[in-house]
Amino acid sequence: MTTRMELTQVLYQETVDQIRKDGQTWGQFLRSVCRNYRLPFTEMALVYAQKPEATAVLEMEQWNRRYGLWIQKGAKGIAVIDEDYTNRTRLKFYFDYSDTRPGKVKSVKPPIWDVPSNRYDNVKEHLDRAYGVKGSTLAGTILECSRILTEQNKDSLLN
Repeated sequence: MTTRMELTQVLYQETVDQIRKDGQTWGQFLRSVCRNYRLPFTEMALVYAQKPEATAVLEMEQWNRRYGLWIQKGAKGIAVIDEDYTNRTRLKFYFDYSDTRPGKVKSVKPPIWDVPSNRYDNVKEHLDRAYGVKGSTLAGTILECSRILTEQNKDSLLN
């Protein structure tokens, strides 16, 4: 019988293979992971595979403690490989902000990364200078920076 860990490892490999082969999937992946940019690549890929529309993911305890938010009954966790666990590999489960509800104590909305439209030009100019690109739009600049960073880091990300 296949374990949940084995299924998750297969899902990860299939997702990475699809991202590498298909430009459209790569774009969808980038749109998904920009909302959870602090995660390691393996976790980003698994969040994308299981819930690409996720806006902010944390483990249940973190939602409870940090934000006073509770997981809604019936919500399905996003399985990711916990590479930081000591002595062995295990799964941990993230829940998206959309899976939460306010608790009995005061709840706080998590900070969701966003760039206000009046700051697009400033962000674009900074990225143009930092990466030596000349995108005509912020989206084009971000895609070009992503291409550069992917090329620089592809060996460590995909192995």
